[in-house]
Amino acid sequence: MTTAAECQNCGAELTGAYCSACGQKRDVRILSLPAFIGDVVADLHNVDSRIWRTLATLVFKPGRLTRLYIEGQRAKYTPPFRLYVVTSVTFFLVF
Repeated sequence: MTTAAECQNCGAELTGAYCSACGQKRDVRILSLPAFIGDVVADLHNVDSRIWRTLATLVFKPGRLTRLYIEGQRAKYTPPFRLYVVTSVTFFLVF
């Protein structure tokens, strides 16, 4: 078990909100269903959200999105699994 000053992922000493060794957030939380739905709603309503940038790139330049993800440029875009879940939930709520 790690102390409050150690990263839960790699065990490195934490000096800020993120681990300097692996980049994981200091506060790791397990999402409940209401919190997950709240995150989805917040992501969809935020105009400057990564979800809209990801969807636009996916629709107009899908190869570019894949290439950027493989090259490691992932911070600007929604992670693939989250994108899948958000689009699936949206699809089933609409239909």
